[in-house]
Amino acid sequence: MKTTKKAMLLAMSVLVLQCSKDDGPTPPAPEPENQAPGAFALLQVADNGTDVDLQPTFSWNTSTDPDGDVVKYDVYLGQEADPATKIASGLGTASFALNDRLSLIEQYYWKVVAKDGKGKEAQSGTFGFTTRNLKIPSAPVMANAAFSPRQSPTVVVGDNKLWLVGGFDGTNFKNDVWSSSDGVNWTEVTAAAAFPERNRHSSVVFNDRLWVFGGVSGGPTGIKNDVWSSDDGADWKQVNQNTPFKARDRHTTVVFKDLIWLIGGLDKSFSHLNDILSTEDGLLWAGSTAPFSARSSHACVVFNDKIWVIGGKDDTGRRNDVWNSSDGVNWIEVTPAAAFSPRSEHKVEVYDNKMWLIGGYDGDHKNDVWYSEDGINWVKPSIANNIPARAFFETTVFNDKIWLIGGISGSTRLNDVWAFD
Repeated sequence: MKTTKKAMLLAMSVLVLQCSKDDGPTPPAPEPENQAPGAFALLQVADNGTDVDLQPTFSWNTSTDPDGDVVKYDVYLGQEADPATKIASGLGTASFALNDRLSLIEQYYWKVVAKDGKGKEAQSGTFGFTTRNLKIPSAPVMANAAFSPRQSPTVVVGDNKLWLVGGFDGTNFKNDVWSSSDGVNWTEVTAAAAFPERNRHSSVVFNDRLWVFGGVSGGPTGIKNDVWSSDDGADWKQVNQNTPFKARDRHTTVVFKDLIWLIGGLDKSFSHLNDILSTEDGLLWAGSTAPFSARSSHACVVFNDKIWVIGGKDDTGRRNDVWNSSDGVNWIEVTPAAAFSPRSEHKVEVYDNKMWLIGGYDGDHKNDVWYSEDGINWVKPSIANNIPARAFFETTVFNDKIWLIGGISGSTRLNDVWAFD
């Protein structure tokens, strides 16, 4: 009996000791591992979308975080298949309206990354889309502007305004000057500038002044080689009465590398010209001869840090060749025959990182539109075009639009104003 009692007491002692150990503090449970935000899908702009606006709004489904963390979004956009350029970050909503303007007729890709603020993230798939083409409205911004219908004025941009200078209205050569801050409301700055009436002249804005070069009033004896400039469009000063170059009309001028460049044209003997002249002040001129055929009524622009000469008319007829120069002296033939028809009296503008060729005359008045990113490959976009065919019109780029003004269609002179983007 005594042995049994001792055994029972020993067992109870062990049990008490074990219970005492079990009654100690319980260690904390481990923190649950942070989980990434849940999967989500892109909505708009849709994958393989076409004709997309240039300032689209992107949207996607919200991502639900399994831990209840607040989810923020980063948006990526680019022209590479896996876009790496972040255009928005830390968004609290599942949409983003793009403020910057995309380029026309380009392929883009976009994606979204959802972040929980604790180092975890989830990435959407990638959608691709193509932006819209050039958009020409069904009607002009002004069917009949305040200035008289005319052909061969010049139109340039300066002081945040459009400036229209001279031209021919079918009866009279003009030396009036008009300006507009919106292309709709036009103010006659002067009815008769100090320079003689003319058309088929050229103009540029250079060193904060308007410049006028050459042109013609009347027959061949009225062809000019004078140079005029103005800082307000009303008060004009003759810079050079006896320039060293031949009198001419149907030439072009551009500003390139801090110089004014005057190219080609038609002289008093109706001979085409291929001289290249440059000046920094309108007084002193340097000259060279280009390797392309002498011509007039060509188009000339500055694009990708080069001067470009496109088409025109030479002694053999109308041309559709394209030339460029990085210094104004050495010229390269980019293509002897572009995709558009040989023509003269057309215009080319640089817009949206492309050269845009518009209208002209190839035996008929034209209203077609072509663009090129390299001067070799020219594309005629499939777009609605209600602009009447014409030649001897003017174009310029102003307020992120291409503007087309006046000209002649058949035998009708025009004073309409179009704007397209």
